[in-house]
Amino acid sequence: MQGRATFQLAGGAQAPAKARQIVTVTIGVVLPEDRAYQASLLTSEIVSNSVLHGEASDEDQIELALSWNAERVRLEVTDTGPGFRAAGTDRERDGGWGLTLVESMSDRWGIERGDRTRVWFELGREAA
Repeated sequence: MQGRATFQLAGGAQAPAKARQIVTVTIGVVLPEDRAYQASLLTSEIVSNSVLHGEASDEDQIELALSWNAERVRLEVTDTGPGFRAAGTDRERDGGWGLTLVESMSDRWGIERGDRTRVWFELGREAA
């Protein structure tokens, strides 16, 4: 079983919740419960970064692409922002833990920069 789906989301405060809903409905059915939760959480973190750092407002579009095959799922979030440098692992900071979560919970992840910024991660289809 494999598939691919792409969605355009308006930026702004509602974007992370909408992205979680899309992930749950689209790929939540092909993943074990713990992996579906991880996919939803990590997608929400990346979309939140698009809104905050990519400055995706209500008029701007964030692209959410999901693909899956027998072994894994891949989620990509693309925006028109310039990206930003990850804050590292300073335990005293109040925020900025999204990419740290992505790194620790996903099987693979990355950032692609150009005229658009794409952050992606992959999760195996087996229970964590």
